[in-house]
Amino acid sequence: MTSEGLRFARGRAGSRAEAAVTRRLATIVGLLGQLGDPDASLDWLCRTCAEKLEMGGAAVALIPTDHDPGNIAASDERASLVVNLQFSAGEGPTIDAHRDGRPVLAPDLATAISWPAFAPEAVAAGVAAVFALPLQIGAANFGILTFYRDRPGPLGEGFLADALAMADVACEITLRLQAQVPPGSLHELSRLSPRSGPSSTRPWA
Repeated sequence: MTSEGLRFARGRAGSRAEAAVTRRLATIVGLLGQLGDPDASLDWLCRTCAEKLEMGGAAVALIPTDHDPGNIAASDERASLVVNLQFSAGEGPTIDAHRDGRPVLAPDLATAISWPAFAPEAVAAGVAAVFALPLQIGAANFGILTFYRDRPGPLGEGFLADALAMADVACEITLRLQAQVPPGSLHELSRLSPRSGPSSTRPWA
């Protein structure tokens, strides 16, 4: 590639990166603007994530300790199942993202070899792809935002930035709701909204 071509390619890459950042900021601002809504709970966020990112569903798992997976907020039954299957199997993208503190993207579970117990069960349940992002405040990793799709394929351009923005909003909701529960009860937050109190969220199996 010529020097001119290299500069052009770098320029295009930079433009895409800037567009992703701009899109992420717009997503954060838009969602934070809705947090004044008294129904802005983690369940609400999961439903919004699924709709805005065109996913099959989304779930937030608050995990105070490795031995206490807490409760799950989810957009739908299958999203709850996706996370429950992983903790039952002791493996999966959600668990890896929590352990390693980084996004774990599984665009095609049918060909995944890292999770021999979880992947076949998920595929049998109609889940083709899973994307998991850690929820972090500073150095504290306290939960996971997990998306699923019923078709394989990677996240489209800009979608990862928006997914990360959703994780930021999940952290903000958690901080706002934290005052409603006593110290040491982080796992209760997934069931609360500022107005409605406990929701239909279920504990881990």
